[in-house]
Amino acid sequence: MPGQLRSGDVVRGPYASAATSPIHPGDFAAAVIACLDAPSHAGQVYDVTGPVSLTHEEQIKLIGEALGRSLSYEELEPAVARKAISPYAPADVLFEDWGAHLDRPAHVTGTIERFIGRPLSTPAAWAADLASRI
Repeated sequence: MPGQLRSGDVVRGPYASAATSPIHPGDFAAAVIACLDAPSHAGQVYDVTGPVSLTHEEQIKLIGEALGRSLSYEELEPAVARKAISPYAPADVLFEDWGAHLDRPAHVTGTIERFIGRPLSTPAAWAADLASRI
């Protein structure tokens, strides 16, 4: 995605209406530190998510706002998108999750909030941080 944003105002990918719950990297890092500091977390597996469910299209809109540009999401056929990302990401896992969230919001938990003891960063803050690295 960063490469697409550097070269234009269109992001191409599958499933524009698929929902995920992005996590701000700072929130994720704080949760990891909290777990490492407490021996009771050893060997535990936690379901972690961001604070809200957002579609791919909504995420691109937020990033565009943070960049001060009007961005759009152009939906690609899943087979085309899979071929493009397969060498770089665990495509099977991503496509399975995105496909499961085409008609319903992404799962959202409060796990990270409980670990770090504060509200998670807003989606706008997540987008602004991502935009600052583009």
